[in-house]
Amino acid sequence: MVFASPTLQDAIVRNLQIMCESTQRVTESSKMRHPEVDWRGISGLRNVLVHSYFEVDLETIWTIIQRDLRVLEGAVKRLLEESSPAA
Repeated sequence: MVFASPTLQDAIVRNLQIMCESTQRVTESSKMRHPEVDWRGISGLRNVLVHSYFEVDLETIWTIIQRDLRVLEGAVKRLLEESSPAA
């Protein structure tokens, strides 16, 4: 398994929790400009990670990381570029 170490498991889950929490600060208009991101799913994942910690399925977490993280990263980079003052 990819998450063989309990320390690595904890670190990954905690970082995902922080990332999910951070996306709740993205404005609704920004979210609407990036429909390729499953914002509602991210919010749901946050709730699972925070409230059902001992029921987290690490295989599902790994699938989410592989499948969805790049899409979110791209959207966040574009949001940051959009909000940056022109150089």
